[in-house]
Amino acid sequence: INRYTDARMEYDLNAMKFANMNLLRVWGGGYYESDALYEKCDREGILIWQDFCFACQPYPFFDDALLQNVQKEVTYNVNACGITRALLYGTAITKLKACRLRGETDSNM
Repeated sequence: INRYTDARMEYDLNAMKFANMNLLRVWGGGYYESDALYEKCDREGILIWQDFCFACQPYPFFDDALLQNVQKEVTYNVNACGITRALLYGTAITKLKACRLRGETDSNM
């Protein structure tokens, strides 16, 4: 359940603007934000660094089914954001680790 209200978002973004901040990172370990955030940032000139929700977990990137699912998720969420001046960057990694194949260790990768 998201307890982050529109009123709180307005307050936080106004505080960012007052402090001359112009970049907001949406961390990839949670959820995708509401349209209201993107629209407000767009109006206020605040850029968004948008992580996709692939954080802090090992992912088997050698699995074609997973890669197809990731491609669908990325495509859907980029399209859901729409064309906005606020979206600066989309990234899929934050402390991301691929699953290791048989016998691989940090020393022989």
